[in-house]
Formats: sequence, structure tokens, C-alpha cells
Amino acid sequence: MRAGLSHQDHARKPEKAASGRLFTIQRLPFQGDTARFSCVVSKKVARTAVDRNRVRRRVRAAFRPLVVTGLFVIHIKKPALAAPFTEIARELAELSKKVTQ
Repeated sequence: MRAGLSHQDHARKPEKAASGRLFTIQRLPFQGDTARFSCVVSKKVARTAVDRNRVRRRVRAAFRPLVVTGLFVIHIKKPALAAPFTEIARELAELSKKVTQ
């Protein structure tokens, strides 16, 4: 599983999307058996780069063990900054199941 998507990948129209309290996950069209994803955090959500990078690292660590294939864009919402890691992992698992069905 690889983190990061190209600009062409981000420009694709999502096939499916699911939203929760902490995240919105979009699944992009993709032919292949690998998993790639990108985390998006706006400056309105986390003002400092330290906070943006911290929440990205936590989301990547929670998303990597999930066995899903495809291209994913994870939009991080403000409540994710203060959420415990177990809650982040639980919600990512639930949302990834919704978009892969």
C-alpha cells in the first residue's frame, strides 16, 4: 500500500464516497490490485503544519492495515485532531467497508 496520489488521480470523479464524524473517504476509479491513498487536511482544519502532519501520520497508520484495493482520498475533519487513535482506526474501518461494497 502506498500513500500519495498524483494530480491526475485527484482530478478523477469519485465512484463512491462515505462520510463520518472524523473523515470523508472517496474511492476513485482504478483498475489494479494495489491500494493507494492520500490524506487531505486543510488549513481551516489544522492551522499549523505540525498539527496537519501529526493527523496525517495517525490516519496513515490506521489505514495501512486495512486490506482494501483501489485509490482513496481521505478528507480529514476538525474533530479528528483530538480523537484517540482507536476511534480513528474504527471509523476508517467502517468507512472503508462502505466505499468498497
